[in-house]
Amino acid sequence: MHFAQPLTKWRVLGCRVAYVFPQSVRGIWTFPGRLSTTVANMVDILADLKAELAEFDEFVDSYTTKMNEILSGRVTDEEKAWAQRELTQDNKSDAATSRSDASNRAPIRLPKRDTRAPLGSPKLDYSKWDAINPDAEEEQRNIALAAEKKGSTKQKHEPTKRVTAAEKIRQSANQHRETGNKYFKDRKYHEAIEEYTSAINIYLNPPQESDPLLLTLDRLIPSKTIVDATLFTNRALAYLRLKEFKQAVEDCSEALKVDASCAKALWRRAEGHRGLRQYEEAIKDVLKVKQMVTDYEEAKKKINRCKKTVCNPGVTLAEVDRLLDGIEREHLDMKAEEALKEDLEHDGSNMIMEGLLDGFVREIKNAIELPPSNKYNDRIVSASDMLVRLLDTDTIVSDAFRLCGGFHRLLNPDILTSSSVNFILPVIARATSGVDANRRELCQYLNHMITTMLATQKPPLKTISAAAEILSSGVAEDTFAEALCHSNVVGETFGRFVLAFLGGETDGVATSSTIVGHMLKLLGRIMRYTPKGPDIVMVKWRVSPDKLLATLPIHVKEYKLANDETTEALTVHACRCIDAIAGTSNPKFTAALKQYHEPLIDSIWETIHRLSPTNPTSTASTLVLHLLATYHNLLHNTPAHPTLLSTHSIITTLVHLLTTHPRASISCLAKLLRFHLEEVTVALDGWWDIVPMISLIRDPAGEGTRTAAAQVLAAWLKGGERRVAEWEKQNGFEALVDVLLELSEGQELKEDEKTAGNIALCIAECATKTNHAKKLHKLNATEPLVYLLRSAKMPTVQRNLAIACARLCQNSDALDRVRELKGVELMYSLGTKIL
Repeated sequence: MHFAQPLTKWRVLGCRVAYVFPQSVRGIWTFPGRLSTTVANMVDILADLKAELAEFDEFVDSYTTKMNEILSGRVTDEEKAWAQRELTQDNKSDAATSRSDASNRAPIRLPKRDTRAPLGSPKLDYSKWDAINPDAEEEQRNIALAAEKKGSTKQKHEPTKRVTAAEKIRQSANQHRETGNKYFKDRKYHEAIEEYTSAINIYLNPPQESDPLLLTLDRLIPSKTIVDATLFTNRALAYLRLKEFKQAVEDCSEALKVDASCAKALWRRAEGHRGLRQYEEAIKDVLKVKQMVTDYEEAKKKINRCKKTVCNPGVTLAEVDRLLDGIEREHLDMKAEEALKEDLEHDGSNMIMEGLLDGFVREIKNAIELPPSNKYNDRIVSASDMLVRLLDTDTIVSDAFRLCGGFHRLLNPDILTSSSVNFILPVIARATSGVDANRRELCQYLNHMITTMLATQKPPLKTISAAAEILSSGVAEDTFAEALCHSNVVGETFGRFVLAFLGGETDGVATSSTIVGHMLKLLGRIMRYTPKGPDIVMVKWRVSPDKLLATLPIHVKEYKLANDETTEALTVHACRCIDAIAGTSNPKFTAALKQYHEPLIDSIWETIHRLSPTNPTSTASTLVLHLLATYHNLLHNTPAHPTLLSTHSIITTLVHLLTTHPRASISCLAKLLRFHLEEVTVALDGWWDIVPMISLIRDPAGEGTRTAAAQVLAAWLKGGERRVAEWEKQNGFEALVDVLLELSEGQELKEDEKTAGNIALCIAECATKTNHAKKLHKLNATEPLVYLLRSAKMPTVQRNLAIACARLCQNSDALDRVRELKGVELMYSLGTKIL
């Protein structure tokens, strides 16, 4: 293609092209990329341009081809020379035209061009071709300034703001997306899918533009719109809710084509593959998400600018590991099932189980289709009891139940109804007892089972007990707990069902200690399963914290001295519920906890005294440990009631419990120091024959016990020289220095920093006299104190270490050593920070 002769109205000027419009239009348009002074005037002349459009379209195709040749260097020297001549001539023509038309139109800003660069040079800036439309606001400001300098009286016209075709597409798609989100929140997943599909179709098949100006501009500047990846991931989530896993996988794959780093798409595609039992593909996707999360966590540890380059995946590493573990377990289950199925088919177990299940289902269908009669009920009860007894014999029978499709046969909507639930739930309870694979299998039918259970009017005690057992044993498995937390049908009605059996709203509903134990286990597990557990129970399920806490003191005291496993479980699960509520920062939970603080503590200590702590059995000892841990959690920022301290002799009992439960007891005493310092220190006098304090101080595996022990010891040593002398006789100085030396050997203090601060406070209390300071220096306490002072980050720890160093400096040898180690300068430099 050669431009020298054929073009009459079009001229290629090196890297610039101009269209020679008719005289009436010239002065308003120049190309490339320059609309004239006002966009509004273009609308008026569009009619004149219609005849030119066809020729212009043909030119654009030719011009694009020629530009590709120019940019790739495939232009002959003859063409370059011709373009240079045309460019020079065009500049002169433009200058003359500009002078002749200056009084009729506002000046047009043209992009600056480096004339020193030769034509075709690789240094030419081609970025101007990407901006056809200049910044309208800047253009108008320059026009206004030019008019003001010339004393022009013309009024400034604001450009008409027009919405581009791409913006119209996005706006229309977003309307469908928002409607789809509303449907999704209302659990109308089919309607949500339709809205998301409409939004996607708008991107894929955009409507024809009707605005003549925008239609022209779209031809000049074709705008390519890309589908928003979140539309695919949203629709995929709706498909997952409907168990349509294949469609969910396809949508997530489409989202990844748009955004390969979309962690949400990988996560949901993994769930889709999991539903299709394509576990290897699911594991690959989860591992990719795990790598994204790991990269993000590592970037956060570095400088802040890394946050701008690394995208937050939106999930934690613990959540990824939990999903990965669940998929890997199911993958192993599938492999084990294949081998087990062969064995069961070989010995005929499958055939027997299938026959029993077919007979059971047949009796249920007959009872549904025919009028009710005692004869059919007796047959159903007989078949149900036979399955329950068989499932109780061995776990291999439960495996056969699963492999023969027992859950699908009994829990599909045609079989599990309000009239058959009383016969089916006992079978399901036996099948899921102690078999994790069956609990995971049950997740697929969980929603229908719970819906049917809640719809049953006045179910018998046996049915309620079976349902409670299914739920409490199921939540021990992570997959089941996850499904229950995210279930769409588990809400306020379910919460009332649970609370009804804890004594809060019985309304004549039959219950038992076994059912109560199952319900407490369920609540405790869900509240501790995830940080959002308390919110799930208290907000989603609407289990009132006031009503729940009102029942817990009763169940804490339920334990009987006859070693009853049922009542033992009640006490343990009630404690776990209290622990979960005490660990949340929700204001409603905190207020309810303060309201029931005194009855809860009263029930805990009444139970501890009933368990005979001076000579406990193994069972009682375990329960005391649970009770002490719960009491410790209740003391967080809340003083123990003085009446309760004296009524139950709590502090004295804790001192005695230091022999049997040292870690739990010393932690409680450390908590009590904040509000009851004098009572604790007085009760500790004369303790050395029963208290293993030195072993607690030396114990590196105490998980915070050593910190609490040092805190209690420092408070007791403040009582005077008599206590310091008593501690010295027990070789306590050596124990403290040994801990200092151990802590100073590590590279970083980290979690041991508080321990170092409390040990230093003990050293400071022991070194009030010169002779004690001298002894501690000889035991080599000076060097580790200076080292730890240099390593510590917390101001309170630095202060304690600095005080200990200053006390040791009463001894001249210690002072000289501190100076050698630059410890004096260090204490001065930290002075303003720690004082």
